[in-house]
Amino acid sequence: MLIIYCDKKSARLEYICKLIFKDVLGVEISFTTDKNDFSKSTFVKINYSKEKISQDELFFFSDEFLFENKIRKFTPEVIKFEDLPVIFPNQNQDSVFPFDPFAMSFYFVSRYEEYFMDDKKDKHGRVKAEACLAFKAGIHHRPVVNILADKIKLLIENKNPTFVLPEKEYKFIPTYDIDIAFAHIGKGLLRSIGGFGKLVIRLKIKEFFERIMTLAGIITDPYNNFDQLIEQQKKYNLKSLFFVNLGDYGTYDKNISYRNKRLQKLLKKLYNEVEIGIHPSYNSNKNPEKVKIEKERLEVILNTEVVKSRQHFLILSFPETYENLIKISVTDDYSMGFGSQMGFRAGICNSYNFYNLIEDKETSLRIHPFAFMDTMFEEYLRLNPTQIFEYVKPLIEETKKYKGELFVIWHNYSLSDNKEKLHLYKEIIKLANE
Repeated sequence: MLIIYCDKKSARLEYICKLIFKDVLGVEISFTTDKNDFSKSTFVKINYSKEKISQDELFFFSDEFLFENKIRKFTPEVIKFEDLPVIFPNQNQDSVFPFDPFAMSFYFVSRYEEYFMDDKKDKHGRVKAEACLAFKAGIHHRPVVNILADKIKLLIENKNPTFVLPEKEYKFIPTYDIDIAFAHIGKGLLRSIGGFGKLVIRLKIKEFFERIMTLAGIITDPYNNFDQLIEQQKKYNLKSLFFVNLGDYGTYDKNISYRNKRLQKLLKKLYNEVEIGIHPSYNSNKNPEKVKIEKERLEVILNTEVVKSRQHFLILSFPETYENLIKISVTDDYSMGFGSQMGFRAGICNSYNFYNLIEDKETSLRIHPFAFMDTMFEEYLRLNPTQIFEYVKPLIEETKKYKGELFVIWHNYSLSDNKEKLHLYKEIIKLANE
């Protein structure tokens, strides 16, 4: 047990301490505002206040940030501590760090800055990674919250040699988005005719005959590679997640109808092997009620409650997106990550509960951040398969080092007809699982 002294309690302080000590480090904590109780305690002592109390504690000078209950637009000062850019610096000589690691962790995990970045979004309404503090400071590719937790852990162990913190295990969870289940089949007469027309106009003769042979049942639909994906999971005994878009057809929602029997058969088959969540459509961002409708469609097909979700195009608006998911009984979301850059959008490689800054309270919605997504490599980073492996390797190793949870995203269509991409996919799976 660990006891934390503070001059006064706050929802933010209790939240971030629980995340760092309980969720990341695996140790139980209690709080006190009574100096006498703190001094008499035999527990490991953390003092989070303005002044040091005794020699048997770890004293962290507290910034006022965690005692605020409203949000304000500001840019934190960045300084360098050892090899890490940090924020919320202080000049207190007794403090174990010249900055506040708890305030810093809360700033990143709560996505504080994103509540003020409506003018820093792309055409899809996504906050640009390049506009975020972590990217500007050059630490977006590092799980800074886990790094700070590890530094605190070392301080605790050095101060209290007989106190042993539990060892945590690294976890790898591959995830897949089914934006488009099939390349050719199940699209109806009008979409099929339109598809043939586009291939003729673009002189894509190979794809033209591929479509004919697929519709004739001569070859398997190129996007229907789910058996291969499941095979990789079984090979390494992994638990994977699939998210399916069941939205109505639109510019950015191209899946076949949820009523299609082949799609329903596929989803039922997948459900016997993996866990399936909803992939709220692009159009649902303008009409949140659609998420509830799409979730219910999947629940009817699978005959089970669906509680996991990932936003199509990773579109997140704070706190509205998460509030809407909570209203329809979604318990876990997997959208936290950049669409254009690899790295840790919330500065953490552990799952955690969403903190609603508008209501100033912790929620029950569990956030599972991902580190990278297959489509960003070509569309944004312009990397070839050989380069990709070298780029993702440090992120994988960082997550392993800090015993985090590695979530990554693939799309069935991106692995459909490219042997080099498929080989890279298998190599990444192998490395992440080692």
